[in-house]
Amino acid sequence: LVLEAVKSNGHALQHAAAPLRADREVVLEAVKQTGYALFHAASELRDDLALAAEAVQQGLALEHVAMQCPGLWADRGIVLQAVKSDGHALQNASPELKADRGVVLAAVKQTAFALQHAAAELRADREVVREAVMGNAHALQYAAAPMRADRTVVLEAVHLDSQALQYAADDLQADRALVFEAATNSRAITGFALPAHLAGDRAFMSALISRFHGHFQFAADELKGDRTFVLDLLKSSPLCLRLQHAPANIRADREIVLELAKRNGHNLQDAADELRADPQFVWEVMG
Repeated sequence: LVLEAVKSNGHALQHAAAPLRADREVVLEAVKQTGYALFHAASELRDDLALAAEAVQQGLALEHVAMQCPGLWADRGIVLQAVKSDGHALQNASPELKADRGVVLAAVKQTAFALQHAAAELRADREVVREAVMGNAHALQYAAAPMRADRTVVLEAVHLDSQALQYAADDLQADRALVFEAATNSRAITGFALPAHLAGDRAFMSALISRFHGHFQFAADELKGDRTFVLDLLKSSPLCLRLQHAPANIRADREIVLELAKRNGHNLQDAADELRADPQFVWEVMG
């Protein structure tokens, strides 16, 4: 009766008499129904390798089983099964399995950040790193130095998330062409993703802002407040900036504000108070 009961509901094992919870056949049938039934088995069966392996296959997290049977972390089949369900299970795997390419690939496919648990040589493996980066661009931070200096790998990462540029090698963070390509291929470049030396580069920012109008806000303060720079932008790309991102001197500049407000009336609300209070100026905007 107990055997039939645990086949239908493995948790029924917890209500069985002690001799039955120590019966390997009964426990195996219970574990086949649910891996968690292993918790109800007699202590001498909880470190049975075959039973533990079956429990993992039936949904019990490997870390729970391995407390009773630590040898499981060296079993390739079991660890492979575990990382397919939870990539971070790799952190407890044996050193040999952390260096197993197939196991690590399975782990990073499940969760990109599992890359941090891989052996050093696999964190320098191009295919493994690219697989992780495609899952989450921020996994680049766990790649070995040669991969963080690999232009193709870094470019793939910043195309997905421009903030990943922070993990690249210094020379790539200073690479004008790469940063520009990353910026123009990213939906939401951020100030952190745009290195300071480029944010203050007149030619670089002019080209970037002309391509993506919303990027004026990421220019260095000295450029945003540079009247000549702003006027040049207006000539080449009339819709390239919103006054809300400009400093006080630009918001008080009659010529610039007039040009911007004529093209987009919403800019008037961000003009300096003295301009908004000037009836003649407001009339010029509306006219």
